[in-house]
Amino acid sequence: METKRWMYAGLAVLVLAWLLMGCSQLSPTEPGMTGEVEIAAPPAGWTPHQYPAAANCPPPGYQFLTRDPGTARVTDEEWASAMIHQSKGGELWIGNTGIAISPWVIPNSQWMYLGLTSPVELWVEFETHGLVFDSPQYARISYAGWTPPEGVTYDQLVVWYWNDELGVYELIGGTNNVQEQYLEFGIGHFSRYIVAGPSN
Repeated sequence: METKRWMYAGLAVLVLAWLLMGCSQLSPTEPGMTGEVEIAAPPAGWTPHQYPAAANCPPPGYQFLTRDPGTARVTDEEWASAMIHQSKGGELWIGNTGIAISPWVIPNSQWMYLGLTSPVELWVEFETHGLVFDSPQYARISYAGWTPPEGVTYDQLVVWYWNDELGVYELIGGTNNVQEQYLEFGIGHFSRYIVAGPSN
């Protein structure tokens, strides 16, 4: 009888240890976390990446879109920000343009930024510049309120990203939803992403 009690007690200790290990796996300590669920505002003094003048020009053989007459920006805000937690992921949007980030694809919890910095060209800046994901995520750029270059149809629009190392735009392509007027694309790291159509 005494042996059975010790066996049950030992089993209870093992189950308790297993449960505690499982709980610690569900809510790990994340680098950069201060204990609060959210921080009230992004850090002061943050400055976006400064792109060279060449990044303000479309790739050879392509043109930027132009804003439809009579349409305004979705928002007066050029930048949006969000604290994205490593274990939870999160989203960052301005209107129908933004990114959804899965859990465990960033090295640590951090502030991220989304910029629509040009009123006349359709480009999006994801910051912090150069952040690399462990697996590709999906981003979206809305082109509602924009007109393709003359002779170009909406289904010819594609996404490009600025490659800082080479100093050129590289083609991504993307999945074009013409009815909803957005391009969705895989994104492996943060940079400037543009929507452009071929020159005719």
